[in-house]
Amino acid sequence: MDYETLRLAMEGLVDRLNIEEGNGRMGIVVYSRDIALVVPLSSDKDYLKNHARTMPHPRDGTNTDLGIEKMRQLFEASPREGVPLVGIVVTDGISKYPKKTANQAALAKEFGVNMYSVGVTYLTDINELQDIASNPSQVLTVESFDMLASNLEAIVKLVCPSKLCLFRVVLSHFYQKYEIF
Repeated sequence: MDYETLRLAMEGLVDRLNIEEGNGRMGIVVYSRDIALVVPLSSDKDYLKNHARTMPHPRDGTNTDLGIEKMRQLFEASPREGVPLVGIVVTDGISKYPKKTANQAALAKEFGVNMYSVGVTYLTDINELQDIASNPSQVLTVESFDMLASNLEAIVKLVCPSKLCLFRVVLSHFYQKYEIF
């Protein structure tokens, strides 16, 4: 099942990142029509892995703009000087409001968030993925969540080549699949 694969991939992401006190932190935002889960920035791997394992599976649309907005608000509420801000949007569909999504991505970039987008399945729109990402080289597309999970190490190295990264992962659901960006 794709959603279970996503949960396992998120758990694996926590293990692969340099998340620990004084180094990287990670947070999770799950959204669909509304925000379904917010996991604040944390360096506690067990806490993050528990939330990744139990993420809700909303099935009410794809309001990507809400997820990006919440991500930016959480970064604003928990700044750390000199630490890169990285936002990853993983999606398996097209957002309900593409213009709002592009606007929220622009606001996040203006705040200093280095944005990446990952499109999963053929249901994504490459133009929207490029609007979300900070530059076209930060867009990745894969055919399935299984492929996403098997490419996780490459994604980690692409997104965070240095040891110190502050991560906010934003998740969404489109139809009966899950989105992460």
